[in-house]
Amino acid sequence: MEGSIPSLRTTLIILMGDNLIVRRTRSENAEFVIESIKALGFTLNSRSRLMRMHRVLTEADGIIPPDDPEYETALEAERDFQVLGFVFEQAAAHPTDAEFQRLVRNTIKDSLLPHKDRGQSKGRDAQFELFVAAICQNAGLLPVARDEPDVTCHIDGVKFGIAAKRIKSLSNLEKHVRKAAEQIEKARFPGIIALDTALSEKTAIIGIH
Repeated sequence: MEGSIPSLRTTLIILMGDNLIVRRTRSENAEFVIESIKALGFTLNSRSRLMRMHRVLTEADGIIPPDDPEYETALEAERDFQVLGFVFEQAAAHPTDAEFQRLVRNTIKDSLLPHKDRGQSKGRDAQFELFVAAICQNAGLLPVARDEPDVTCHIDGVKFGIAAKRIKSLSNLEKHVRKAAEQIEKARFPGIIALDTALSEKTAIIGIH
C-alpha cells in the first residue's frame, strides 16, 4: 500500500563501519533503544514519547497504513529509533561520559510529535547532538567529545567543532546559523554547522501551525 509503514517484522540494516552490520527488526531495534536507556539508570514513564513509540512498533501487527490513527506516531518512531539505535551502537564501541548521560536524559523529553514543540524541544535537540557525535565516531574522527560548540572531533590531529542546530521554521534559519557561527568562533578552533531541517521542511510543505 502506497505510503504505508513497511511490516514491523522487516529487518533493518544498520551500517556501523569496519564492515560491521547490525540486523534487527523494527520492534527489536525499539526494544534495544529502550533497554539501552534503562541500562544507564533512567526510568521511562509509560506516557513518555519513547515508550509510546515503543508500543506502536512492538504491538502493531504487520503493516501500518496511512489511515491508521497511529500512523504519524509510527513515522516519527521510525526516524527516532533508527537514530537512537545508531547512537547506542556507537556508545557500546566508544567511551561515554557524564555529558553523554545528560544528553540521553534530555532525549527522553519532548512531545510525541515534533511539531507540538515549536518552542523548547530539549529532547530532539539532544538527540540530534548525540546523532552528530555518533556519525563522527563511526567515521573514525576520534577522539569525539560532546563539548562546545556542541560536538568536537579530530581530523589528521586537528580539532574541529560542530554546532548542531535543529531548524523548526525556515524564517529562523539565519538566526540559528548566526548563533552557531558565534559558538564556533567562541570555541576558537575550526568548525562547521550541522543543520537538521526536517521539521522546517515539513512545516513549509503541509503548513503546520
